[in-house]
Amino acid sequence: MGFDLTGSQNATSASPRTDVMFQEFKLYIEGVQVPFMSINLQSGLGNLPVMSVSLPSQTGLMEICRYYEPKIHLFFKDPVAGRDSLLFSGTIVSTSYYKSTQSPGQKYINFNCKHVYNKLDLVTAVIPTRRIVIRAKRR
Repeated sequence: MGFDLTGSQNATSASPRTDVMFQEFKLYIEGVQVPFMSINLQSGLGNLPVMSVSLPSQTGLMEICRYYEPKIHLFFKDPVAGRDSLLFSGTIVSTSYYKSTQSPGQKYINFNCKHVYNKLDLVTAVIPTRRIVIRAKRR
């Protein structure tokens, strides 16, 4: 029995296929859905995921990371749940611009993103030096 990568359901199957290799994705930057050309999502054991997103070049996109790390979310259409599910939540940490001289008109902006939990690395532990005890009044 081979794998069906087309996403079509078998007549005997009552539930949708969950082993489909391609799905519908939606990308949001600061709550606004934006078109994208490619997404590279990397995750490893013991590491937080990182994502690289390529978008068509548009005016003002290179300035989006100046003095600010905008939020970025990637959703996918979950056929089992019947709704969009969150795949990645993070912030844009750097941008780069690409333009090809061999194929004119091919230009895009690349965003490098880190997971939202990377912010926890900036938190330092505060250990109290004195113990404070609050006693309730007795009547």
